[in-house]
Amino acid sequence: MALFDSIEEFKKYNSSITMSLSLSAVQSFIDDAVNKHISRSIGQELLNELLEAKATGIDSKSNMRPLLDLTQKACAHLAIASYVPFGSVLLSDSGAHVHSGNNQLPASDQKLAALRKQALDDGYIALEDLVAFLEKHLNEFKSYAESEAHKVNRSLFINSSVDFNASTSAKINAQLFASIRTEIGRIEQDSIEPILGADLISLLRSKIASNNSFSTIETKLVKHIQRALAPLTLASLIPYGMINISTNGLWDCSSGEGKPDIGRSQHAMLMLNTRGEGELETLRSFLNTNRASFSSYKAKETTGIAKINSATSAVYLM
Repeated sequence: MALFDSIEEFKKYNSSITMSLSLSAVQSFIDDAVNKHISRSIGQELLNELLEAKATGIDSKSNMRPLLDLTQKACAHLAIASYVPFGSVLLSDSGAHVHSGNNQLPASDQKLAALRKQALDDGYIALEDLVAFLEKHLNEFKSYAESEAHKVNRSLFINSSVDFNASTSAKINAQLFASIRTEIGRIEQDSIEPILGADLISLLRSKIASNNSFSTIETKLVKHIQRALAPLTLASLIPYGMINISTNGLWDCSSGEGKPDIGRSQHAMLMLNTRGEGELETLRSFLNTNRASFSSYKAKETTGIAKINSATSAVYLM
């Protein structure tokens, strides 16, 4: 049972692929994408069910059909991203060589980097779309609903780049969101849980995990949480985003996008921290005002920062 049975299936998600590319040439990269990304996103049990359904035939009216399409799309783009660095290189007993001919020359490093970046962007967007589809149809995919993958996918107050970008003016892509999920969880633990308390946190998390509808007041509460989480997460990542840590030591980042500007980075970190702390105070104020709606919540003292940059305040921090 295979996710792709022919190069034509694979090519459907990137029409720039020529027929001279064989499925066997990219199969190891497909396998890596499945193992590293697909199975972790949807769970191995559902993946096995999907492959079995594909092998025996999927009803055109079944939601297995769009699930297969989304899975193949994510896998194809991620496999291409992994294949690109190796596609123009030949490895033999004589060493590493590049393809060259009368009509074809190896793509430049810049073009390869651009292609890989685009493939990764498309792949991670497709992964988010895949998970969103499963969450929307959770009752139809029992193995996913009971999987560890589902628990991880719904473990935070912000679970996609779409939700993250709706909570801050500093936009990120789906790949970056996937890499900062751990930091979002840390900010939730350090900054959100002490305000809400264990019981209220547990209530909200259970509804997020089961996709149960929030009440109107709960929806407003989650929005306040998200608006605090997003800037605080970005602010905490700025110092680490400027450096590379490897076995060779600690280095400043220096890539095609340029070396980080310390002054601008410090300014951005200050602005994000200020916005995030202000949103935390707004969150406390909201909970204090509506504590009758949250029986387990204990009122917290707020400070003047809650009014900074508000519509009714004459105090603005630029």
